[in-house]
Amino acid sequence: MLNGEVVGLVATVTTMWAVFEATHMMIQGFVVRNDCHNKGIGKKLLQHTEDYAKSIGVYGIGLCSGHQRSPAHIFYENNGYNKGTQYFMKNFTS
Repeated sequence: MLNGEVVGLVATVTTMWAVFEATHMMIQGFVVRNDCHNKGIGKKLLQHTEDYAKSIGVYGIGLCSGHQRSPAHIFYENNGYNKGTQYFMKNFTS
């Protein structure tokens, strides 16, 4: 919150990661209002999420980000996230 207004959010799902037989967290949604970018809000949200994940024994955190979102990718990389696999999707509705 900034001046009593919600300006960002992070939504996560925690599951069992079969590959490593460990608990894994996925960030399903991560948003900071456009006029609040570059004020440390995203970094605080991410840090809070990481602190919470560690406190419940999560092995790691992953997220998907569209290939066109270059500034977001730089943000994630600057916060210690590594590029991993590519995400593929098939739509069934137009």
